[in-house]
Amino acid sequence: MKLLLATVGIVLSLPAAVIEGTVVNSTTGTPVGGVVVSFESAGKTAYQDTTNAFGLFRFEDVKPGNYTPDFSKDDFQISGQDAAVRRPFSVPAGSGTVRLEARLTPFGRVLGRVLDANGDPIADAELLLSGSRLALTGTPMRRASSRSMQLPGIIY
Repeated sequence: MKLLLATVGIVLSLPAAVIEGTVVNSTTGTPVGGVVVSFESAGKTAYQDTTNAFGLFRFEDVKPGNYTPDFSKDDFQISGQDAAVRRPFSVPAGSGTVRLEARLTPFGRVLGRVLDANGDPIADAELLLSGSRLALTGTPMRRASSRSMQLPGIIY
């Protein structure tokens, strides 16, 4: 009986695991704040938080188990070359600190105005971008006199 209680006491006193890391812009290397970082286990979100202004995140008291990380923020994606950060990993009991770095690629963005030969804005102009990896059309954003347009979410 004494041996059993001693063993249970040791298991309960093992240090809890910590998962921490950074999220950076893959193009500039600068930290990305406001990224939702989550870890799924058995198809459910087990842990979730948001990076701070320095792109840092930290989860304490992580239970042992298998986790799949996810990183999401509007206007960013995990590119194919950085997809390894989405691989599942295990956290053994009392494992200490697991360190991760995620690299998110910003979407491209086209901003501009369509002008006629006299330099005047063309009303209701349509823009078509095409290439081997994209095909996107857009219509102008209505702003007073500028007739500006924006095509967010372009993957380059």
